[in-house]
Amino acid sequence: MRILYIAGEVVPGSNGGSVHVWEVATNLARLGHHVTALVRRGPGQPKREILRGVEFVRTRMSFCGRTFPILALCRALRLSLRGYDMVMDRYVTFGGAGMVLSWVMGIPLALEVNSPHVEELIWRLDIQCPFAKGALRAWTGSMFRRASLIISPLPSLVPRFARGKVREVAWAANLSMFGPDLRSTPECARIRKEHDLADKKVVLFLGTFREWHGVLLLPDIIQYVCNRSGDARFLFVGDGECLQRVRRELERKGLAGRVAVAGSRPYDQVPYYIAASDVGIAPYDLEAYPMLKRFGFFWSPLKIFEYMAGGLPVVTIDVPPLKEIVADGERGCVVPCRDVPATGDAIVWLMSDDANRQAMGRRARKFVAQYYGWQDHVRELAELFAKMR
Repeated sequence: MRILYIAGEVVPGSNGGSVHVWEVATNLARLGHHVTALVRRGPGQPKREILRGVEFVRTRMSFCGRTFPILALCRALRLSLRGYDMVMDRYVTFGGAGMVLSWVMGIPLALEVNSPHVEELIWRLDIQCPFAKGALRAWTGSMFRRASLIISPLPSLVPRFARGKVREVAWAANLSMFGPDLRSTPECARIRKEHDLADKKVVLFLGTFREWHGVLLLPDIIQYVCNRSGDARFLFVGDGECLQRVRRELERKGLAGRVAVAGSRPYDQVPYYIAASDVGIAPYDLEAYPMLKRFGFFWSPLKIFEYMAGGLPVVTIDVPPLKEIVADGERGCVVPCRDVPATGDAIVWLMSDDANRQAMGRRARKFVAQYYGWQDHVRELAELFAKMR
């Protein structure tokens, strides 16, 4: 099948969206499909290259510091002259290139929906004008109407009139990249040495430093743990607007020496940072992002899957689907949202019991390998595409 995949992400990249596009595109190609990924061009990236069997075509999608995938429409129409069997588009408010292409070429549209994007936009910008809200909802509604298939981790993200087209598909982890065996590699040893983590118990936070990730709770969590565990060290992998604020608070508390900050790392290096750690944490803060309470926890937990694929037990919050994935006491610990003492106690407990922690890590790896591998995810997509076609 010839597939055109449109996404407003920089690929390859280090954020969750970039990883998602990379894994879906390359695994579809591995199954024998001809995949062209039309993506946003990042600094220094070539306009076109072939990576792992996927043709990545890059174009400008940014305006005034924001991403508008609809700007790729002209490039998409030129690519369509090659003749594609279907188009897959990542849903955002200022997208729609896939919808137009589907209509012009008369080919099916698969819409990938990972968030209630238009409602998020209206909330974030505090849009009060009924005409503006109506226009935005009408535009995105036309995407849902045109779609033959909607792929989403949560049906509540989709307008009611289109929910009959939804197929629930969760994110996943690359099981061949992530694994506990990496702990014995020279690269893992280098990371532990570089960040002074040798012979220490390491707690990893991986991801974007945004408030709803619970990062503003990290200084208090770290203080609580360090007061009870003398050899505990924390490792930050990622970047974002709250990182400097977190670092300043750690310095104020006198805890900067207990935290190693690696910053944003390329996707292919992330497995080694996980392997250099002992526990993975994901202390999401629902109070910081009301959309997560209104629609449910819709962010498919990529970092949790990657922690578990790497053989780490996880500490996260008591909310579906996270609590079902981790299963308190089985593959990690589930604690109330924003509960610093409970989060700290869970971390200390895991750090203090090597045998139990390692057994949880093995169960976590086995669980993800059974239910949440990218290859299985994409194989399911390919079956859905075949039926759609």
